This record gives sequence, C-alpha cells and structure tokens, in this order.
Amino acid sequence: MENERWVDEKLAVLGGTANVDIDAGLSKLRGMQRARTRRIVIASGVVGALGVAAALPQTRAVAKQCVDYCGELIGGGASGMAPEFALGDVKLSDYRGRVVLLNCWATWCRPCEVEIPWFMDFERVYGPKGLSVIGVSVDSGWDVLTPFVQRKGINYKIALANDEFSKIYGVSAVPMTFLIDRAGRIAITHTGLVSREVYERDIVRLLG
Repeated sequence: MENERWVDEKLAVLGGTANVDIDAGLSKLRGMQRARTRRIVIASGVVGALGVAAALPQTRAVAKQCVDYCGELIGGGASGMAPEFALGDVKLSDYRGRVVLLNCWATWCRPCEVEIPWFMDFERVYGPKGLSVIGVSVDSGWDVLTPFVQRKGINYKIALANDEFSKIYGVSAVPMTFLIDRAGRIAITHTGLVSREVYERDIVRLLG
C-alpha cells in the first residue's frame, strides 16, 4: 500500500530525531489558534508519534492513524481564492499565473523537515514548468530561521508568518500546505504529513 511505503520512508528519516521539542511547538500553535486548543493538541500528537516511532515500534500504528485522519481532526485552512499576503519580499500576487505550493512549517516540526527535500526537488523539476514553492515559517524570528534555511540549502522562497497570515489562512497546525492554481484559487489543502506521491500527483494535475 502507498501509506505503508511512505510511512516507512518517514520513520527512517526521523530515526535519530526522537527528542522533538513538542512543548515549543504546542506553545506556538496555541498562540496562533487558541480557540482550537483541543485540535491543536491532536495535531501535535502527529509530531510526537512520528518523532518517537523509530524508538518505540508499537507507536507505528498510531503514527499511521494520525496521518490518515489528521486533516479531518484539525480542520481549518483557507478555501476559495487564496488570500493575498505580503511577507517581506514575498507577495502572493507576484505568482499569479503559476501554480503555488504554499507550505506552512516550522524548524521544530520534524514532519515538516521530512517534506523539505521533496519541495526542493519540486522546485527544481517543476519550477520551469510553472510551479513556485513558498515556505512560510511560524518560527519566532529570523534568528532561528536563517541558520536552518542555510544548513538545509533550501532553494525556494522562505517567509516568516505574522498573526494576520496565520489568521487568514487558518493555520492551526504544521505542516499545513495549500496548492494554489494558476488563477489564484486554493485547489487542495493538506493538513499534516502526506506522501510525496500525493504532492507530485496534485502538482502534475494542476500544471496541466
């Protein structure tokens, strides 16, 4: 099954990262969406389950369930036309006519870290065909963000979220990813960790 393959891949990558700073993540997410505290705790459980799965094999099944149902449990997210935003030198309207993969993430989020190499590949392979990847971090500031971006060699645009962005996009958990079509509409929203194959299928379809 597809889920079997990609869960194995995620757990292999996360094998040495059991010490996830869940407290920091929960604090940040609660600040963004206090009204959704219960759902945020569930979402953060995805991070915890995946982070310890390599050390505790019995949590593997829990991690799979979290992945399968994360989107339903958390909810949230924008729909319809993608709300305009300007974060530093990143302005959404500058990308009209292109397919945009808008990823909300954090340096302390281990599932987010798993996705980064995929997004870098997508930027390289599909960028010439009309895709732009934008990563919007919910970290506390550039002093945390910049060293991480440099260390990973991220090749796509990175911006730092503010409260307004988090509000208009309904960011209640990370990772949360919006695929925006060439007309500026939110075509697909993924909350939680999904497979590379799912992303690639969606991108190819939107590029046409």
